[in-house]
Amino acid sequence: MTGTASLRIGFLPEDPLVSGMVPESLDTSLDKSLDKSLEISPGTLPDTLPGTTVERPVERSVESTGAQSVTQTVTQTVAAWQFREWGHLSGSLPERLAALRAQGGRVTVPCTLVAWQGETPVGAASLILDDLPTHPQWNPWLASVVVVPRLRGTGIGSALCRAAAQAAEAQGLPRLYLFTTDQVGYYARMGWGSLETLRHRGEAVTVMALDLNS
Repeated sequence: MTGTASLRIGFLPEDPLVSGMVPESLDTSLDKSLDKSLEISPGTLPDTLPGTTVERPVERSVESTGAQSVTQTVTQTVAAWQFREWGHLSGSLPERLAALRAQGGRVTVPCTLVAWQGETPVGAASLILDDLPTHPQWNPWLASVVVVPRLRGTGIGSALCRAAAQAAEAQGLPRLYLFTTDQVGYYARMGWGSLETLRHRGEAVTVMALDLNS
């Protein structure tokens, strides 16, 4: 696959294993082997992405190339990515998987957007409620933005953020929030403004907001 392959962003599909449990073999480092054949350059990303298009792809399975082959649904894969990156600031892996399964097929908050290169998921971002329960006046939230390591720095993360903002705006939401430990400058370049710095689960985080419909 060459760098001319298009990036597609759609909503997380329903998980066919909604009654299943997290397998003991769930590979939280799976993203390191997902995209061995992928190449992408920043110039190949489109300026406008179908972030608010109701795209319901058939549920895919993603197979690890490790010593023990593990087949995971897209929902399991995204849960593993998000937990590995942000588990220290949120709940357990089973809790995250259950939340994502509840979001499958949804196009309104709470929901999750997935970035695809061809048939391969390469990133995700969620729109959720009460990401900071101590501040219930701030809702909804952009949360758990993650891109597979090999493709970071190519614009997929910012594309997911724009698509999530478009999805929130399409629902008539006036404002979107997030908190970050160390990416204030990254989000500021996309128009987010800082509101407050506080401690969450033992870490200093900066709460930021993006005004929509402006």
